[in-house]
Amino acid sequence: MASDDQLDKCIRALTAAATDTDRFAALLIASHVIREDTCDCDSRRRLFDAVGFDFVVRLLRTKDVPDGCDPRVFSTLATTLLAAFCTVPELARDDRMISQVPVLVEILSESDDDDDGRKSDVIACLSAVSESLIGCDALIETGSVPKLCSLFADDKLNSDFVELCFRTVVNVIAFKGTQCWKRHLHGFNVLMNALSRRFVAEERTQRKFDHCQRVSEVMWSFPIDLKESCRFEPWYREFHEELMGILCFKLGEAQREPLFKLCSVFVEKLEVRWALGETEKSYRLFLLLVQLSCVEIRMILEDQTFGDVIANSELLSACFIVAEHAIHFLVGDGRNVVTEVAQQQLYQALTGAFGAILSFVSNFHTTLESVLRGDCDSKRWQLVSALVRVVGAWLAEETAALRDEVHGVLPFLVRAALEERRRNGTSANLYFLLPGLCHLSVEDGPRAVMLERDIPGILTAYMAELWQIVCKDVGEEEYEVTSEEGAVTLCCGTLMNIVVLEGENVSNHPSFLQLLKFVFNSLPAVDRRSYQLLLRGNLSVLGLLLLRRHASRFMSNESSIYRFLSASIRFLWDAFGVEESSVDSCLVVTLAYRVVWNQLKELWFLGMQSLSSLLPTMPWVGQFIVESGWAEEMVTALSKVRANGVEANVCREYEGFLCCLVRSCDVAKVLLLELATSRMCGTHQMSDLNKLLRSNRSLC
Repeated sequence: MASDDQLDKCIRALTAAATDTDRFAALLIASHVIREDTCDCDSRRRLFDAVGFDFVVRLLRTKDVPDGCDPRVFSTLATTLLAAFCTVPELARDDRMISQVPVLVEILSESDDDDDGRKSDVIACLSAVSESLIGCDALIETGSVPKLCSLFADDKLNSDFVELCFRTVVNVIAFKGTQCWKRHLHGFNVLMNALSRRFVAEERTQRKFDHCQRVSEVMWSFPIDLKESCRFEPWYREFHEELMGILCFKLGEAQREPLFKLCSVFVEKLEVRWALGETEKSYRLFLLLVQLSCVEIRMILEDQTFGDVIANSELLSACFIVAEHAIHFLVGDGRNVVTEVAQQQLYQALTGAFGAILSFVSNFHTTLESVLRGDCDSKRWQLVSALVRVVGAWLAEETAALRDEVHGVLPFLVRAALEERRRNGTSANLYFLLPGLCHLSVEDGPRAVMLERDIPGILTAYMAELWQIVCKDVGEEEYEVTSEEGAVTLCCGTLMNIVVLEGENVSNHPSFLQLLKFVFNSLPAVDRRSYQLLLRGNLSVLGLLLLRRHASRFMSNESSIYRFLSASIRFLWDAFGVEESSVDSCLVVTLAYRVVWNQLKELWFLGMQSLSSLLPTMPWVGQFIVESGWAEEMVTALSKVRANGVEANVCREYEGFLCCLVRSCDVAKVLLLELATSRMCGTHQMSDLNKLLRSNRSLC
């Protein structure tokens, strides 16, 4: 610590100072004491209290200096003191220090080239402030971040000063992520352009690969609002061209890891489009990157110990990201972008890599299960999460290849998703598994595993977690399909497959009753929202399928079932309407449904069939349908439509439904006879319904 005599003398002088002049003289002594290496944190705290923060602020802000003095003399002394005080973490977080950020930024903006000392002290203060969340908030609000980016981009400035600017921005990124750029998007491009310029200029030594980590730190904060415009920035093209060149060289292990990590961040944030480049030939980077990533995955996983894999888990996770995006690309736009030969080569490479991934999970099943059961370091848990995510991507797009291997690891994947919910209260891993679970739920083996692991119960709980977000009414103009709504839709698809294919198990499994109650309570909340038709359709049909299996558990006087039936009938009812013209009329899909009819069509047919099959077991539902007015409107609409004015399969569906309604409900029989339905039956060749009505007329 600073010598007690010096420190005590300085503090006594500060305490005894009766005028600003006396205090200023004492501060000159303090500025020397505080710079000494022996002045520890405790000494600086004592000096901070003795100096008085208000006086330092006055020095910082004052423009009134003695004649003949440098106009910056007082603020220079103040920044020197503040920079020293900021080395004490609690002082750097002090509200009084945070409140001076705007003044410090203003000084930074005004500083001339011959003001390096004061400028360095200001940056030291801002760097210390950036070590806390409250400090980062202040730096963002005052517009400090783009200023720091501009200083970093200035090649004329001292390298140590520039480096401190960069580390300060990285600190803010670490705390705030993309919010760092919320008010100043251009700052991101300024920073990335400076990084790309220096990256390209750097010789291909280890220093260049160390540079990769710096770029990765910034790129993780990429603001989505720049996704389109960034393509026209120099950094976008320069990084693509430079990385493509580097990948063509033989690289050592110390070079491969930072390089693959950087490439994976670009692919993660900018998607495959960045790797493909802007010309036909430039997509070689994508082909090379995927091939090398697949090779790297196999090298890390095949014939290695679990410890070896953990040691390389960060590199492995980076390669997983590339593989994940590559498989999505190949089954999507890839067929129109790369040649058929290249597609086949990529598919073979990916199949080999995913084979190694599945073999690793199978071979180290016991070890991985122990990771789930006990406390483990972050690297082990990150590896488990990365495995779930990448296998989930494979399952979402490819279910034919490696089928047996996939079935073997499914229990582990499900357990890992469950453990994540238990530990962290989040369901990110489960979200990545949803598309694959939906595909696998039509296969006997995986479906048995899902029932054994109570996936229906897990998915029900997951939907309940998301529901408050999903059901929020934002209005049609502001509406966008969210990932939460997409997740609920995928859950419904998976559960519908299980309900259809596992009849008896559904009737006896307690989780399905809980699921039905969830649907009863949820569907009415989104009823009549034309902009959430997919959600309404999935919940409606899932509920009807479940209700048939649990019909005996519900009474006709329960309000929840009436609300559900009203909403599900409304979904089926509103799908078709009469399009009238001066010549003839047709029954067509209504405008709201037409937009998403390709996704709704099968749901509508399944919903009609499910409602029809419900009628014999719950006859009172038929009376409810009649009272709703749907049956009458259905007959009236079909009566207006010319022969062949309705699709044959839709016509058959309506006929089948009306037949079931007539058989199960006497009120429906009377209604259809009163409506003279026989003419409609003749027009649309509904012979079964016509016969049924004739037999009932004769009985009458």
